[in-house]
Amino acid sequence: MRTTTSTHGGRRRRQHLGLLTSTGLIAALVAFPATGASAAPSVSNSGSPASYTEQEPPVPVAENVTITGGTAYAGEYLDFTVDSGTSYESLSLMTTGSASTANGVISIVGTAVYLGNGSTADPVGSVDPVRNGQNGQPLRVNFTSEFTNPSFETSTLTGWTTMNQRIDLGVTSIAGRVPTDTSTYPGNTPNQDNNVPDTLGSYNAYIQSSQASQGGYALRLESSGIWTRQGCDVVHGPAVYSDPFESGAGDSIYFDWRAFAGDDDYHVFGYIVDQNGTQIEVLDATGGGNTAWTTKETVIPNSGTYRFVFVSGTYDATCGQAAGASLYIDNVRVFGTKVNDTVVQDIARKLQYENQSDNPPTSRTITIAAKSNSTGIGTGQVSVDITPVDDAPTFVDPAPSTFTNAEGPETRTPLTGTLLATDPEDDPRTYSLTGGTAEVVTIGEQEYTEYVTGEYGTLRLDSASGAYLFEAHDDAIDARLIDDEEVFAASVDALGLTDAGQITLRVSVPDTAPGSPTLLAASPRPESAALSWTAPEWLGGSEISGYRIEGAANGGAWQTLVADTGSASTEHTVSGLTNGVPMSFRVSAINATGTGAPSSTAEATPVDVPGAASDVAASPDDRSLTVTWSTPADTGGLPILGYRVQISTDGEEWTTAVDDTESTATTFAIGELENGTPYTVRVIALNAEGAGPASTVATATPRTVPDAPLDLAAAPDDEAVDLSWTAPLEDGGNPVSGYRIESTTDGETWSVVVADTGSTDTTLRVAGLTNGESLTFRVSALNEAGDGAPSGTATATPRTVPDAPGIDGVDPGNRSLILTVAAPAFDGGAPITGYEFSIDDGVMWTSATMDDTGLRVQAWGLTNDVEHSILIRAVNEAGPGAASDPATGTPEVRPVYDGGGLVPEIPTTPPGTGTLLVDGVPQEVVITVDGDTTTMTGEGFTMTLTAYDADGGSFPVDAQGRLIVTEDGSVRVSGSGFLPVSTVDVWLFSTPHLLGELLVDSGGRFSATLPLPGGIAVGEHTIQLNGVAAGGEVRSLTTGIVVVATPAAALASTGAAASESAALGMVALLLLGTMLVAVGRRRTAVRA
Repeated sequence: MRTTTSTHGGRRRRQHLGLLTSTGLIAALVAFPATGASAAPSVSNSGSPASYTEQEPPVPVAENVTITGGTAYAGEYLDFTVDSGTSYESLSLMTTGSASTANGVISIVGTAVYLGNGSTADPVGSVDPVRNGQNGQPLRVNFTSEFTNPSFETSTLTGWTTMNQRIDLGVTSIAGRVPTDTSTYPGNTPNQDNNVPDTLGSYNAYIQSSQASQGGYALRLESSGIWTRQGCDVVHGPAVYSDPFESGAGDSIYFDWRAFAGDDDYHVFGYIVDQNGTQIEVLDATGGGNTAWTTKETVIPNSGTYRFVFVSGTYDATCGQAAGASLYIDNVRVFGTKVNDTVVQDIARKLQYENQSDNPPTSRTITIAAKSNSTGIGTGQVSVDITPVDDAPTFVDPAPSTFTNAEGPETRTPLTGTLLATDPEDDPRTYSLTGGTAEVVTIGEQEYTEYVTGEYGTLRLDSASGAYLFEAHDDAIDARLIDDEEVFAASVDALGLTDAGQITLRVSVPDTAPGSPTLLAASPRPESAALSWTAPEWLGGSEISGYRIEGAANGGAWQTLVADTGSASTEHTVSGLTNGVPMSFRVSAINATGTGAPSSTAEATPVDVPGAASDVAASPDDRSLTVTWSTPADTGGLPILGYRVQISTDGEEWTTAVDDTESTATTFAIGELENGTPYTVRVIALNAEGAGPASTVATATPRTVPDAPLDLAAAPDDEAVDLSWTAPLEDGGNPVSGYRIESTTDGETWSVVVADTGSTDTTLRVAGLTNGESLTFRVSALNEAGDGAPSGTATATPRTVPDAPGIDGVDPGNRSLILTVAAPAFDGGAPITGYEFSIDDGVMWTSATMDDTGLRVQAWGLTNDVEHSILIRAVNEAGPGAASDPATGTPEVRPVYDGGGLVPEIPTTPPGTGTLLVDGVPQEVVITVDGDTTTMTGEGFTMTLTAYDADGGSFPVDAQGRLIVTEDGSVRVSGSGFLPVSTVDVWLFSTPHLLGELLVDSGGRFSATLPLPGGIAVGEHTIQLNGVAAGGEVRSLTTGIVVVATPAAALASTGAAASESAALGMVALLLLGTMLVAVGRRRTAVRA
């Protein structure tokens, strides 16, 4: 078949130019050298026999061999065979560490044969792995390159690597390199093998035995179950590649192949690739059906290291998309073409012989067979003369002699035997014991010449015959409880050459169950018991491997507690027992044969410290805690003797409140604690074994009742009292949770108003009370400890505003009305403290004055001579009550009597003093005397009085601060701080006489000189001024004056003597006034 090459898509593409045979391929036939009638190679030896000394290293034996007439040996062999060879004999070739490159020089490195060509060394053959010359085997050199598993006759893939997968040539890396795709593809496969199948199918490379070109096995590369992408596709895979092999330039490689179509046609490919990646195609075929086995040859162009690569594949020739096929490979080989007679001859001359026999023959013949490419085999022979060496004898160790030890003492019969030693030359032999003592004794007609004493017996030996005898040491053997042996060293001598050996004496103890352990003791432990015993005297032929431990509770049936301790130890702790339950124990020894009889019994009752106390609780009290608990469920098998109680303030550091209560009681009181400090307690149960674990903890805080609350106050209200207090200074170590409220009406019998407020609030309204009924209250603080001491008391009377009063009468007053009041039907539960009036139908209310009886009320600040409709209402602690019905009255100008007119008493104010009423209520007034003027000053006002005689001359105030005026004189009145445009009325008492009404100007000032009425009596009189303050209050001022007779009138009535006396008095009075003016001003403060 001829092919051309083109490039497509980065790959080489071949097109078929020839025709396919019926199998799809014209086979390429391998051309081997012609097999004519030429003669076989000639093998001759011109030298003398080689010399070899027994058991020496290998020596050359064919250095004079000549081989001619063979011409070419490619694929053939050179064979060496020792006639009737034995396993002591070996044939080998002289080797070197590395191949020589010298031209024409043969080198054997390992099992490979190289031929130097001047620059490199070409592999031309290798030692056959089976016919390798060892142990009497022939030695063969095959003139092929060394190749692992070439024909798969190992039935394994050793030396080959499989790739059970789809292979995309030109893409998939094989043996570390991506191959060049030089495969020939059908014309209807435009994508070559690039299309990934819709169904990949399976790919497997394996060794099989149904198809083989030679031998019993071949390699199969199979694909199946493939569904192609678009039909008419080629799919490659699986693939294999070989281990590297060496080949020289010009060598030929061969392999046998055949292909089977499967689900569709086959498309197979193969190549070799060297260490540089140079690829040489060796297989490219496509077709249907099954091909015959075909041998394919390829010539190696350059020396190097190569691999075989074979890739199976399938072609979807029907374009139906189903595809799959197989490729078979067998008998892979590499033939060198450089092997000729000279090469074969040089290899033969490197033959070596070795014999390790102690008694070899004196001569050996080695046949050399050279097979060339002709049909014949040329043979020749070389001889080896062997020089024997006298060898040492060989000591053959006799079978061991055995004494048996059964239970009980025995007397044993001696054991005899004979030593055997071989000698290749059969020289005379004598025997001896190492360390033996010479002594000739005859025992049973056998003479013995020396002896050695051992542990179990005395060994006697006859040095000439090798006869020996063991005399038993019965005591030592009886003491041996398991098998043992001792070894005696001996030697043999043959003409001065010796060999050493040994004679073994064994003690065999029959396999039986061991005897009974003794001295069993049991010690109680928590939920366990510690057992100890003495091992049995009789072991039964094997070491004790463990012990069986049985127990019986409370004298009951025996039960296995430990089936096998698994140890030769004679101590064991049995766990899982119940504290407080008496136990009996027994122990049986175990060896390889079985379990022996049990020991005598031992008793123990497991005990432990108690378990933890439960249900721990702590109840607080004043500076103390009462701790309670429950007895541990597990008392440790012993009675509880007492308890340890511990206390802590932080749960970490514990203080022992009592180390041992020495009682089974489950309560304990801890005192001298701090109220308000949380304490944690725990309990530890005690028994004869000691203290158990601590219980869970309980926490409580000691406390007492709180102190008494402070500052209790009671504020009355309508049918209620509002209480308030201050929390106790000390809460007793426990927070106040509420308060108890109690009340009493008599101070002796107390009633609970509120048992527990349930709150820390310090105020409470007590409702549902009876107005006017006085109640005394006290408060106690509550906490977990109970009720504290009561507070101090507070009293209050519930009340409301009074009912409406009545007006029984209305009397006029100066700028006021005086009302006679009918008291309210109900005063609201609290005394009437006053009244208020309104003259605008209750829009504005003003306080009225009230007399001591509370039945007369005066409403001030009214306008004289104007009728007023007036309402009044009573006022108590709760406030003003309901208004009365209206009444009418008209104020008028009239004197203001002492008591505001409620009691009509004529005001009498001594001269030199003064009074001030504001709305009938006395107020402070200050009187200042300055010469002839008396000034009265109060809050917000000033008023002055000056006395004049009939001639208009003023009178100074006398030494007592009195204002003096003649009966025919006048008084000048002035003031400021009064309601502008109001009036001031001025009265003279004792008999009320209106001196005048004065108009107050816009500045609040007034001034007028008012003459005394005629006929006024000489003596002390009272002047009253009534006006309205700037704030609307009625202001009433009184002061006293002294009215003296007019001097002229006095003279007329008494005559000359009297006139003289009066004149003298007047002069004295004036002089006294002058003196007072000279002394200075005088100021007098007058308060009501």
